[in-house]
Amino acid sequence: MYIKNKKIIKYLKAEREVHIKDARDSLKQGDLARAKENLEWIDISSQLIPSQKNIFLNKTIWIIGLLVLSLCIPMCNTRISFKAVAENATLMLNENWSLNQRIMADSILIHNVVALSASNLDLPDKVYPKEKSYKVYLKGKGIIIENLSLPKDSEIRLDLQRENKLRLFAWNSLLKGELSVCKADIIIETEDGKKKFHLDSDIPEPIRFCSAKMITSPVRFEFVSKENHQLYGFQTQAIKFLEEYPPDSGKFESVIRSGEVTILKTGFTKKLKKLDQLRLEGLKTHWMEVLWDNNGITIFFDGTCKRVFAGPKGFEENMTLTLFEYGCSSKALRNIISPIFK
Repeated sequence: MYIKNKKIIKYLKAEREVHIKDARDSLKQGDLARAKENLEWIDISSQLIPSQKNIFLNKTIWIIGLLVLSLCIPMCNTRISFKAVAENATLMLNENWSLNQRIMADSILIHNVVALSASNLDLPDKVYPKEKSYKVYLKGKGIIIENLSLPKDSEIRLDLQRENKLRLFAWNSLLKGELSVCKADIIIETEDGKKKFHLDSDIPEPIRFCSAKMITSPVRFEFVSKENHQLYGFQTQAIKFLEEYPPDSGKFESVIRSGEVTILKTGFTKKLKKLDQLRLEGLKTHWMEVLWDNNGITIFFDGTCKRVFAGPKGFEENMTLTLFEYGCSSKALRNIISPIFK
């Protein structure tokens, strides 16, 4: 058994040098008994002091063990950025969201409306029960979306239809909004039939609405805009690019068309191909932007996640940053290993 106390080891090494010198002098003088006594002491002390070879071997084993372990241990959070072009995207909000820009629209359709108000129009401004919610359709010129808001924990889906028509679906959530309208036809469809209104004014008319909060039938807000194709400000805890197919089958297929994912710490980038999977766990948003054009919905994202997997279905690559990769990309690994050699 080796002595581990550094002070005792230092003392024994010093004494060894004294005994070695004394044994050498004893041999020169022919004092074999004294030389034997010194050599026996040296041999016993050698069994108590770890050799340099053993020290190096032990350190090497520790280093290899740490390296192997670091290859398996993921970092608590991996900083990522990605761009994904897809047919649709589903977001789970972890903060309240409000539209932070004005959007010019040619037409707007809102489902599951329970309250609608406008000062200069005879609209059904009373609050209806959710069972009697109605549809509102606007088409014309000078229609501006002034504000939209969704509460925390809303599950929303964005998809794109023809003619740059963006559709927003929200489950179990209240959608509130305000429009400014100058010249437009307004059609309200209730269970009693349709009512049509016409607005023709040089001064924008504010129209406010509120949706029902329904689990089975989502709120639906869709609009066509030729100019504004961006949405900002989403704080999400989950993003999915999946479509249930066939419907009601419980099977989901990827709707990704293209994109790329980058691990910002290492700079490693993986290209996303059509139908590739992108699975993100423990998501936290730093910045996010949604764009749409003829290619589909495009999401630009910067943030962190606990796990990230990307690639063909069944062959997704685990891109989560490991402790080893983190160490290789910084001085952290040297800070861990260097004390071992001291």
